[in-house]
Amino acid sequence: MHYFGHYGSTPIDHRAATWRALGLLMALIVAGAPIAAKQRSVAEVTATDRATIARQYDTLPLSFIENLGQIDRRVAFHLRASNYDLYFTKQGHTLRLSGGDAARAKAHVIKVQLLGAATERIAGRKTASGVVSYWKGSKAQWRSGIPTHGEIGYVQPWSGIDLDYYGRSGKLESVYTVAPHADPALIKLRYSGQASLRIDDAGNLVYATSVGEVKETAPILYQEISGGRVSVAGRYRLLDKNTVTFDVGKYDPEHALVIDPTLVYSGFIGGSGSDVGYAIAIDSAGNAYVTGSTTSTAADFPLAAGPDLSANGLEDVFVAKVNAAGTALIYAGFIGGDASDTGYGIAVDDAGNAYVTGGTESTAASFPVLIGPDLTANGNVDVFVAKINAAGTELVYSGYIGGGDTDQGNGIAVDGSGNAYVAGLTRGMLTMGGPDTSYNGGSFDAFVAKINAAGSALVYAGYIGGNDVDVVNGIAVNASGEVWLTGATGSSEASFPVLIGPDLSHNGGGFLNYDAFVAKVNAAGNTLLYAGYIGGDSDDGGTGIVLDDGGNAYVSGYTMGSTEATFPVTVGPDLTYNGGFDDAFVAKVNASGSALVYAGYIGGATYDAGTGVAIDDAGNAYVSGVTGSDESSFPVLGGPDLTHNGGKIGFDGFVAKVNPQGTALIYAGYIGGDGDDVVAEVAVDNSGNAYVTGNMQSSTETFPHIGGPDLSANGGTDAFVAKVHSEEALIFGDSFE
Repeated sequence: MHYFGHYGSTPIDHRAATWRALGLLMALIVAGAPIAAKQRSVAEVTATDRATIARQYDTLPLSFIENLGQIDRRVAFHLRASNYDLYFTKQGHTLRLSGGDAARAKAHVIKVQLLGAATERIAGRKTASGVVSYWKGSKAQWRSGIPTHGEIGYVQPWSGIDLDYYGRSGKLESVYTVAPHADPALIKLRYSGQASLRIDDAGNLVYATSVGEVKETAPILYQEISGGRVSVAGRYRLLDKNTVTFDVGKYDPEHALVIDPTLVYSGFIGGSGSDVGYAIAIDSAGNAYVTGSTTSTAADFPLAAGPDLSANGLEDVFVAKVNAAGTALIYAGFIGGDASDTGYGIAVDDAGNAYVTGGTESTAASFPVLIGPDLTANGNVDVFVAKINAAGTELVYSGYIGGGDTDQGNGIAVDGSGNAYVAGLTRGMLTMGGPDTSYNGGSFDAFVAKINAAGSALVYAGYIGGNDVDVVNGIAVNASGEVWLTGATGSSEASFPVLIGPDLSHNGGGFLNYDAFVAKVNAAGNTLLYAGYIGGDSDDGGTGIVLDDGGNAYVSGYTMGSTEATFPVTVGPDLTYNGGFDDAFVAKVNASGSALVYAGYIGGATYDAGTGVAIDDAGNAYVSGVTGSDESSFPVLGGPDLTHNGGKIGFDGFVAKVNPQGTALIYAGYIGGDGDDVVAEVAVDNSGNAYVTGNMQSSTETFPHIGGPDLSANGGTDAFVAKVHSEEALIFGDSFE
C-alpha cells in the first residue's frame, strides 16, 4: 500500500507488501488505508444464474494481444497471465515464467524454435471484445485500443502444416493440423533455456526451470472422417536432449491429421509480483471499474533463454473494466512511467468515462502527461489524475497535482458536469481558493482539489488539517458540487478546523493519537460547512465515505481499542467493542454534520478493520473490510461465506450489510481462501448487489471463484473482483491482472 505513514521524521512507504505481514497491516490500519470515492449508481442489474456464469467462465479463451509497437518488433502477438508471458515470433514462441512474491521474485525464459519452419505470417483470429492500452512513456510510445484475439495461427510454417494457439479453460493449447499427404515428421521443436527436458511415464513433456517444472500434456491425435472422430496413436519423442517431435501411428493420409497437446503454463507456479486492487466503481449497466497496481507484467521481450534476474519492474497503475456478468474484461490499461505508480481511487461518470487518481514517482519524461492539470512533476511523489474514455482506448487527460515533497491522491469523485474532485495527503502544494491555503504543519496535511471538466486546470485546491498528521482517505460529492471527506487526524481542536461537529473535541490516544474525522466543503471550495471528529481514547480512522439523497454521510473505518466507554456508539449495529487489536466501525452523520444518527462496531475477537462503504437507495449500508476473527466471534449472518478461511496471518476479507436504521446486520460474511485476503473497497447497484475488489494470496482452488474475468490466479498477490447478490450469494469472484 502506497501510504506514507510517519514515525519521527521519516516517511514510511507502505506498498502492496502491507498485506503480507501482520505488523505492516497493523501499521496500515493505524495510519488509515487510502480508499477511494464510492460512485453511487442507479444500475438495474438482473441476477444471473450462477451455474450459467460458471459454465461461461470455464470456457473463457485466453487473449492474445496484437503487437502494434508496444513491445519488440520481432513479436507478433503477446499473451499475459499472472505468472507468465508468452511472445510469439515467426521463429517460434518465448515463454517467460515468473515465480515467488515481489520480495523474492525471479523468472526463467524458455525459447521454443520451430526447426525448419518458414513462417510467412501469424494471423489473429476470433477478435475478442476486450482491448488493451499502454499509456507509458512519452505520447509517441503510447499504444491505445490494441485488439485482442481468442486464437492465433501460424500459416503453414512447415509445408502443408498449420499451427494454431488458443485457450480452453484457461490453459493454452497448440494444435497442429497436417493436411492430407503432408508429412508430420516435419514438426520439430528445439527447446533452449531449460535445466532438463524429459518425457514422463504418462507421456507428458516436462522441463525443469529455476521457478519450477513446466508440463506439456501428452498429445491427442485424431482425424475427422465421415462426420466422426477417429483416434490416432501418437506421442512425444526426443530426437536429442533439446529437440522434440511427434511419433505418429498409422492413419489415413487422405484426411487431415490433428495433433493436440496442451501447454499447462498456469496454475502451479507463483505469481510474478504484486497485483493489488485498491478501488472499485460501477456504472449504470453494472460494469465494474477497478484500479490498483501491478508489478507482474514483463516490460520487454526477453532475448536470452534461461534464468532471468529481472523478474519485476517497478509498479504501474492498472485500470480494468469488467463486464456486468463478471465473465470478461472489456478493457485493461496500464498507466505509468519509469518509476513507481499506483492507482488508489477510481470513479465513473454517466457516459462511462473512468477517472483515476493515486501517486506517482515518475517524471514527465516517462509518465503519460496530456493536457493537465499540471504537466510537470513537482516532488519525489506527486498526485496524478487521469481520465480514460468510455471505450478504454484513449487518455482524455492525465497530469500531476503536487508540490516539492510528497503528495498522494487517495480518493476521487466526479460530478454530473465532469469535474473531478481529488483528496489525499500532502507535505505542501500549490493552493488556490481553499478551504485553507496555508499548510498547517505536522507530517502531512489533508488536501482537496477540484479539476475542471477539460482536465486542464485546477478550479481550487487547499488544505484541511492541524499541527499533526492529517490524511483524507475517502471523498464523495453531491450534485451541487459540495464535497464530503473522511480520514484520520492526530491534530487536536486547538489546530484542527473543527466546526459544528459531529464532535468538536479530539479524543485520540493510543500509539498515534488519531481520531477519524468527517468534513464538508462548500461548492466554491473556499470554506468548510462542518468538520469534526469520530473517535474514542485509542487510535481511530475513517476509510470510506458515501452520501444519501438527503445529504447524510456514511463513514467506514477502524478503531484500535476505543471501547464503548469512549467511542461514540449510538443505535448500532453493535454497541459493544469486541476485543482484540481493533474493530471495524460504521457511522451515519446527519445532514448538518452536528450529530451521529448511528455508530457501531463490526468485529470479532482479534483484528477487524473497515476499508470501504456504499449505500443503496433504500439506505442500507454495505461495509467492506479485513478480519482475522473466525466465526466463533465475528458476527456472520447469511453469507457470502460463514466460515473463516484465513492464511498464515489469518486474514479474510469481509462484506457486511447494515439495515437503514443502523440497528442490525442484514448479512455479514467472509470472502477468502487458504491465504491472506483483503477486501479493499465496495460499491453497490440499485438492486442491492455489492461489488468488491481487493487482493488475495489464496490458491485458485480455495478462493471462491464462481466465474470471473481471469482463470490464472497463481499465488503471490493477485487483485480480485467479486459480486455479491442482494441475497448474500456470491455471483462471481476471481482474480485478474
